[in-house]
Amino acid sequence: MKSIRVRIAAITVSAILACVVLVFAVSYPIVQTENDRNSVSLMNLIGRDTQKSLEKYLNSIEQSIEMAANIASDSLDSVILLESGAAGAYAKQSERTKEQTARLDEYLAGYCARLQTAFATIASHTHGVITYYYCINPEISEMEHGFFYSKMGKTGFDRQEPLDARELDPEDRAHTTWYYTPIQRLILCPFIRPGR
Repeated sequence: MKSIRVRIAAITVSAILACVVLVFAVSYPIVQTENDRNSVSLMNLIGRDTQKSLEKYLNSIEQSIEMAANIASDSLDSVILLESGAAGAYAKQSERTKEQTARLDEYLAGYCARLQTAFATIASHTHGVITYYYCINPEISEMEHGFFYSKMGKTGFDRQEPLDARELDPEDRAHTTWYYTPIQRLILCPFIRPGR
């Protein structure tokens, strides 16, 4: 009697194990396919979310740059620049007087101070900005070079020594194209012509 119970128990356990193995064997490809589909779907969602975040970030930076460029060009006083010999058709051919140079340097110092305040506001409200600067062509002014601010750590922006463009090598295109290309194309301010 005991051997019949053991046999029935063994057959039952074997049948249960066989069913478990059979169910696992049949369901594994289905579960794997569903798992792969869910992984792909999740990765696509993460990719779309990351793309939207990057687009928003880059659009914010682009908007800030455009705003800074518009403020810089719109706040230039073309009359003072013309009168001081820094702009106009004959700016390159004519020498500036000491009075013109002094007036231009005084104007540019005030202009850069106002511009730096505007740039600081824009930079502090734009995520990811670590540096902002404004560089004045040394052929326009030898005294005023602009400004340069850089973020050190997590605190605000610290004033750095402004860039003196006379130290840039025009042949070093990899490091100076940011400076020379706008001058060559006169993108920022078409009525200013470098030279005296």
